[in-house]
Order: sequence, then C-alpha cells, then structure tokens
Amino acid sequence: MFQRFELFPKRYGIYPYIWMIYLAMPIYYLWKAHGLDLYIGVTVFIIFILTYRQLYMTSGTSAFSYWLGVQMAAVLVLSLMIDPNMFFLGFFSANFIGWYTEQRMFRRFLLFFAIVQTIPIAVNIKEFTAEQLLFFTPFYLIMLVSPYGIRTMLDRQQLEAKLDEANQHIKELIKREERMRIARDLHDTMGHTLSLITLKSELVTKLITKNPERAIQEAREIERTSRAALREVRQLVSDMRAISIAEALADAQEMLKSADIELQITGDLEPHGDVPDLTQNMASLCMLEAVPMS
Repeated sequence: MFQRFELFPKRYGIYPYIWMIYLAMPIYYLWKAHGLDLYIGVTVFIIFILTYRQLYMTSGTSAFSYWLGVQMAAVLVLSLMIDPNMFFLGFFSANFIGWYTEQRMFRRFLLFFAIVQTIPIAVNIKEFTAEQLLFFTPFYLIMLVSPYGIRTMLDRQQLEAKLDEANQHIKELIKREERMRIARDLHDTMGHTLSLITLKSELVTKLITKNPERAIQEAREIERTSRAALREVRQLVSDMRAISIAEALADAQEMLKSADIELQITGDLEPHGDVPDLTQNMASLCMLEAVPMS
C-alpha cells in the first residue's frame, strides 16, 4: 500500500511554507545569470530546495546533519558563483542549527556555518563599498546569534511539554490515590460489618425452625447493623473529595487540549449549582472517564 506524499510533516503546520516565500530572492538573481553559471546555479538551487525539505523530514535523525552540511555548501556555491546576496540564504541554515539539542553538535555546525558565511564576504570585500559592508555586517551578526535564540525557544517548548505531561501524570496519581483511599475506607468500614451480617444471616437460617423468636431477634439485629452500615457509607461518600461539573469540564478541556482536540461548551454552568454534590461528583467522574487519555 502506497503512503500519501507529504511535502512537509504535518506537525510543523504552515511554518515551512512561510519560509518558502524568501526563495523568491534567489530566483531573481538566477534570472540574471548566463551560460554555465546559470546551469550550475539552477542545479545548486534545486539541491538547496531539496535539502530544505529533507531537513524537516529527517529532524532528530543522523541524516539531519548530512542535509544541513549539503545546504550550507549550496549557499556557499550560490554566493560565490551567482551573487553575494545569496549569502542571505544562510538564514535557513541558521534556523536549522538551532534545532540541535546536543551542545557539541550545535557548536560544531555553528562554527562551520560562521566559516561558510564569512567566505563570500572575504572574497568580495574589495568590491564592496562601505555602505554595502555596513549593510551586510548586521545581518551577518544576526545569522550567528539567531541559532541561540531558536535553540532557547525550542528548549522552552520542550520544557513546557514536559511540564504539561508531568501535570497530567500528577492528576492521574491524585485520582489513583483517591480511588485507593476510598477502597481502603470501604474495606475498613464495610468489611467487618458485611462479615457480621453474613454470619447472622446464616444463624437466622438455622434458628428459623428451631427457635423462631431468637431468629426474629437476630433478624432485627441484622436490620440495625445494615442501617448503621448505610449511615457509614453515606458519611464516607460525603467525606469524598467531590468534583463539580464545572471542574470536570475544565479538566476534560485540558486533557483534550493536550491531544489537539478543542472542547466546545455551550450553555451556562451556573444552573448546576443547585445539583447535590454527590450527583455532581458521580456525573463528573463519568464525564472524565469518557475523555480519551491519548
């Protein structure tokens, strides 16, 4: 079965397509080239476009470094053979250098990038006027600094994702602990009572023919014991950490947001305030159970 072709991975959204707008500048300079320079320039530019796509497709793999090296080499060739303004294609490479999480690889490619971007300026420095040098210098410095900013931004996004994951894990642990506490309380509260009711019920079965009056007394004792157990269960339920419908909807919205699902709520939640806490708690737990966790 054939896989559907993707120009860029969907997780990046429209971000890769926005950067393609800046490819109009190299096309302008290629249009002015002639002869062998034109053929070489078009070929190298096509390779540059290919590396741009492949860098998105190979992010996080060993092939990423290979394609980044090819892209920087393509920028160098275009800057030397077509026009020094092709130097500005280095902003593409600067962006991808910022994707490195490993400090050693980040520094290595940043150094290589600085050398590649310096060569076109050094080769054509005699042909540049003072105004042209002043024009190129700020952009050159921005290119060298921008990978740090991009890396910091990506690190922050990863930390925020890990924080969201940790918060979700904490919520799950709280729910699990609450269930375990309820189970322990029910066992401690009802275990002995139910065992007593079971024994007395067996005793009533045996006494009902031999000693009916004693059987009636034991049956009444069972009734008193069951009523006391019912009061204990109600007390236990009232002491539970109740969750309102509004709180459950807020939790559900956060869980669905982590899965890129938008929860739309219509109506006002205030009318639910007159619903008993026990009813709200039961409805809220059912609602949260219905929300997918992944």
